[in-house]
Amino acid sequence: MVTTLYRQLTGRMLASICGLSILAACGGGDEVISAAGSSIAITGTAATGAPLVGAQVTAKCQFNTTGSGVTQADGLYTLDVLASVLPCAIRVVPAGGGQALYSMANGTKSPLTINVTPLTSLAVSLAVKDSIGQTTEAWFDAANSLGTVSNALAGAQTKLGAALKAAGYTLPSPFEPVTEKFSPKLGDKYDDLLEAVASGIKASGGTFASAQAAFVAGGGAALPKPSATTNSTGTSSTTSTGNVTGTEPSVTYGTVAATVHALVVKSYNLAFYTGGGAGCDTVCSFTDKQALAVVVGAGGTLNIGGKQLTNPYNRTTNGKPHLPEIIWRDGDVEYALSDNASGMFNEINVGNLAKLNHNSLPSFVGQIRAVEQTGFVNISQYAGTYTKSAQYIGPTTTWTGVTIGTDGAISFTGGVGPSLSVGEVSATSDFNGCCGNVMVTANKDINNDSKIDNFDIIRLYRGASGNLESIEHSFTSNGSQVGAFLFTPTPLPAQGSGPIPAANFISFTAGTTSQALPLLNSGGLSAINQSGFNLSGIAAVDSNNNFLLFVGSSTTLATGTTYSCYKNGNAKNNLTINSRIGNAMYNSLEGGRCELIFTEIAVNASNQITLAKGRVVADLRTFKRDGTALVLSDVAFHYVK
Repeated sequence: MVTTLYRQLTGRMLASICGLSILAACGGGDEVISAAGSSIAITGTAATGAPLVGAQVTAKCQFNTTGSGVTQADGLYTLDVLASVLPCAIRVVPAGGGQALYSMANGTKSPLTINVTPLTSLAVSLAVKDSIGQTTEAWFDAANSLGTVSNALAGAQTKLGAALKAAGYTLPSPFEPVTEKFSPKLGDKYDDLLEAVASGIKASGGTFASAQAAFVAGGGAALPKPSATTNSTGTSSTTSTGNVTGTEPSVTYGTVAATVHALVVKSYNLAFYTGGGAGCDTVCSFTDKQALAVVVGAGGTLNIGGKQLTNPYNRTTNGKPHLPEIIWRDGDVEYALSDNASGMFNEINVGNLAKLNHNSLPSFVGQIRAVEQTGFVNISQYAGTYTKSAQYIGPTTTWTGVTIGTDGAISFTGGVGPSLSVGEVSATSDFNGCCGNVMVTANKDINNDSKIDNFDIIRLYRGASGNLESIEHSFTSNGSQVGAFLFTPTPLPAQGSGPIPAANFISFTAGTTSQALPLLNSGGLSAINQSGFNLSGIAAVDSNNNFLLFVGSSTTLATGTTYSCYKNGNAKNNLTINSRIGNAMYNSLEGGRCELIFTEIAVNASNQITLAKGRVVADLRTFKRDGTALVLSDVAFHYVK
């Protein structure tokens, strides 16, 4: 995933499919695939008045699909998605961090204009609160109820327009902040409104976060009035560099010494790709697609093509370090490795310090990432016979093993499976560099829906050692997947025996770190035929530190019953766990295993859960699947309605 502060995309991102992702720019570079199914381009402007430049764009869609990109100089971004995965939740985080903004994409026309601004964030936050009663952050992390929130967005936008008028702002007509094209320049009707709202928030003495919280809490009825120095159409020229309230006139960059994450210390066989960048020019000698041996040393060294660099650092923005990237300097060249915060190697972005971009950051030269492969070598690199050890997702299958030939053929044994001869493979896509898998597209119907489409695919996931670890394939026309381990996982730890935390807390040990998080969002729904019981804990001082537990059951939840991880594609009889530790998101849907036991549970006369205590053990994985699983032990929760 691109986490650089200075990479500027110069053209439209091309489609890629990463793991369960069916979005553009999920990984290290701009990768092209050939697959059936119609696509829709999502494009729009991210701005707070001034454009958000170099901001991280993240999209989460149906079927557990995700993707990301970076905004350009004018705040524009573009993602290509398959029409079948809409609606999508969109989040934009300013370069260097800061207040996140949200939007929502849905529709059938391509290109689909979806802006991301404080106005869209207000509307989405209200829609989330009104329709599912969650905070926007918790909803986006879980990426649940996308259709429900999308349906509620129009009503929330109407409430937003009424609140803006009541406060004294002049609105464009029609008022369509999500889908109306605009330019973040003085004189544009939407840009002027954004500037006016930012000035009004500043004059009120608050921040955008506080204004949004009050707006949502008041059911969409409270917004700060325009400031006395800025009229209702916002004809001021407030300068903004990514701060939503427009209170910061400039950004100051610096550096701070950094330490290499132990998990990225290793040798890599990579290649340099210009990827829309300027290329080396005179600052380096790499050529496009040049193979490079790269070694990251435990002492903080970076060796690229035989040249060793030392003294790595993080870039700071107004004193705040950008932790995902650890950077080495060689004259006017910067090598920015990500993701150092999580220890999941993605790529090394190359920047030119002698030629700064408009944001006063090094211009993007190119990217050093996993070697792109084409053709059947994508499949044949895993030639061999494998035995299914455990199925972690999807309806139970009868096949017991799979053989991959040196010619790229895939055959399942011991039962029914989507075997493919060489002639039945229409395309292969190597996403090992970004997403830990190779995707194989079939030119025959392998999911029994009587048609050949973008659901006729097989994904080969490699593990931390580089070997084939698991396989997933389509099962039904709605995108349901079958996933199975091709190795024997380490047994889960035994259930803990530590104390249950105080009411509305969840405590857990992740690896060697023990934490306790308040349940900032929780729900006790009907205990019989319920759509789900969920607990969401988020650290008050670090929104990246969170934990989401969801359990659904077709019968009454009971004490003493072991509920296991997600097994099929609906909301019944499943347990899903997300855990974000630092900057990495681990998820039971990515081949994780878990077990939950309620030690105490109570319901009221309306069959709503009013009390729940219990324990969980789990091992969770990231979407790349190529790192060590995160083991959660001694998890204990205590919910009171």
